[in-house]
Amino acid sequence: MCRILGVSRAQYYRYRSPKPSKRRAEDADLKQRILRIFAEFKQRYGVMKIHHELNLELQPLQLRCSPRRIIGYSFSKKMNTDLVLKTLENAVKNRTITGDLIIHTDLGSQYTSDDYNQRLTELHIRHSYSRKGCPYDNAPMESFHASLKKECVYPVPVFEDYETAAAVLFEYVHAFYNRKRIHSSLGYQTPLQVEIATLTSQMAT
Repeated sequence: MCRILGVSRAQYYRYRSPKPSKRRAEDADLKQRILRIFAEFKQRYGVMKIHHELNLELQPLQLRCSPRRIIGYSFSKKMNTDLVLKTLENAVKNRTITGDLIIHTDLGSQYTSDDYNQRLTELHIRHSYSRKGCPYDNAPMESFHASLKKECVYPVPVFEDYETAAAVLFEYVHAFYNRKRIHSSLGYQTPLQVEIATLTSQMAT
């Protein structure tokens, strides 16, 4: 048959048992890497961040930015002064307070309360407020809240109970956001990576 068709036996057998081309093998490998990263980050990453994670496997990046790590938070059924005071105490446990430390909040009644501002005075922390109706004054926290809703809250139709919601929030902040979630504003590194790099640089000087 090969003689009649004018093809060699080698060509015929290559046709019958084709080996995957280099391009096809590379495409298959790339697909597996993308699926792995997508699953590893719990389907929270889009094209740009997955693309960056792929690049990280070949070329690590270095960071020269300030961290966006969440150093204190509290979760409650009520948004009151006790809640924000508890959050403040959690935060100061993770930071050395210096003479020029400033805390920035919106104009919510919890943050303008006498109890909250008295505690700030005791801690020698200056209080800065966003202008009324101007969320851009507190852009980093607004950005965090948007990410929290999009990546942690909205994907879950209904939380089973309060304890489940608290556990999911804990996992998101401590295991994912601080340690694994990369940020374009941080050169596509995690808040923890940035903080470690910053501390290492400070210790070296």
